[in-house]
Amino acid sequence: EFYSIRFRVNEDTLIPRPETEHLIVEALDRAAELGTDQRPIRIADIGTGSGAIAVTLAKHLPEAELVAVDSSAEALKIANWNAVQHEVDSRIKFTESDLLASVDEPWQFDIICSNPPYVSEAEYQQLSPSVRDFEPRSALVSGASGTETIERILQEGMKRLRHGGQLIIELSPMIADACKELAIAAGGYEDPNFVKDLAGHRRILSLRRVSES
Repeated sequence: EFYSIRFRVNEDTLIPRPETEHLIVEALDRAAELGTDQRPIRIADIGTGSGAIAVTLAKHLPEAELVAVDSSAEALKIANWNAVQHEVDSRIKFTESDLLASVDEPWQFDIICSNPPYVSEAEYQQLSPSVRDFEPRSALVSGASGTETIERILQEGMKRLRHGGQLIIELSPMIADACKELAIAAGGYEDPNFVKDLAGHRRILSLRRVSES
């Protein structure tokens, strides 16, 4: 169960975790603030896995249109199944893609959110076997530092977020400082803010694409 909604998962998807619910709260809060000129709000979910983020947002934002991407075709089958069960599949377009590379329409989004891989190669070896042996490595491991995928998403957001749009990324508290530095170095964001989890750890990085001058 995730955000009081039941989801099907398997070996091709991560098990939704309570920490990710903070991303949902942040996305809902930012969606309430964004003006969209009488059109539906457009949201992208990068690395959707079981579809937990996209489906939950669709249920709570009945006017929203979503694109949910994953590099795993098998994960997308589970995500689509979950969307059908919760009757939101008509508003979510599931796409096999490396980040947003295969998404042409819409070109820009009001919100991009992601629970990306953020475990380093070294950290992966220390994970509990209950995680390492049953969840997909590609959804956990980003690279040597753990920041590689997040850095790519920050760059992607520069092109794919509308001015004033919001980028919301789950991360490990251990790489929070490094990710904030990457966001600042990208140069196109303002108001970087961390959302803490229930343990008081920095868990979500939320930033706004600079507004048009």
